[in-house]
Amino acid sequence: MPGSPVEIVWNEATVDDWRRLIGTVDGGTLPQSWAYAQAMPAVEGQIPHFGVIRDGSGELGCVLVLERRAMSVFSRISIHRGPLWLKPDPPLAATLVALRRRWPRRPWRRVSFIPELPAGADSHRLLVETGFRRAGDGYRSILVDLPARRERLRATWRHELQRSERRDLAVEIDRHGKATLPWLLQRCEIDRKLRGYRGPSNRLALQLVLGARVGSEALVLIASHGAERVAGILVIRHGDTATYLLGWTGAEGRRLGATHLLLWRAMEALAGDGAKRLDLGGINPEAAPGLTLFKRGLGGREYELIGTYT
Repeated sequence: MPGSPVEIVWNEATVDDWRRLIGTVDGGTLPQSWAYAQAMPAVEGQIPHFGVIRDGSGELGCVLVLERRAMSVFSRISIHRGPLWLKPDPPLAATLVALRRRWPRRPWRRVSFIPELPAGADSHRLLVETGFRRAGDGYRSILVDLPARRERLRATWRHELQRSERRDLAVEIDRHGKATLPWLLQRCEIDRKLRGYRGPSNRLALQLVLGARVGSEALVLIASHGAERVAGILVIRHGDTATYLLGWTGAEGRRLGATHLLLWRAMEALAGDGAKRLDLGGINPEAAPGLTLFKRGLGGREYELIGTYT
């Protein structure tokens, strides 16, 4: 019944249960997905805990908690981009209290909580009142609704897309990544070392692809000019949403506008598979103004989360 006590039932959901819950959520997030839960034990040695949020009326939402242990005593708890909800007007305060009780701060336990809550005074007040304290800045990104429409694109982005479509570019769509991911990860690793930027690691990308459902949850797109591969991107699907995880473009690819074409083709493929939106994987106007400008060119909706709490 509505208004009955909220509880989080831990580690009873099957793989199919979790996929069903994430598939039902309106706006799933990558760090709450089954593929992410599969990847993080190999990447960071983290143990996944699956929580189904319930009250007397049934299932309300879900939350993935990752735990990393050291010397059987110390632990780090990560709750990132959740909880996720199946219904509007969820019992936020009661759920946050239940999370705090299950994973309280202790001298031997660190908690990193990035709730899926918008930046602002109301979210901060709710978190403080339920026992959390602020520990870091918020996360900003852009969501593009699918199917994408050319009239939503900013004029310069639309012009570059039209230019790239007139070039002699061939686009390969690999729906699992086995044939193309090694090449893309190699290029990303070289670029990362040369430029010194941080982003999703190759190891995480590989594990996410390995944990994805074949044909529906991982897309690698490669652009070639003649016999030369000039650009590539990796997109991961989670529920009704997908996330642009990483990409690489060489000098010839930049000249030809290859990334514009790859993102557009990725959005067409995702919409054809039933996805509702594409998350562009974060923006940072101060540290990466050029990349931020590029992503803003798709005409999506910018959002900012409240930040990290402990």
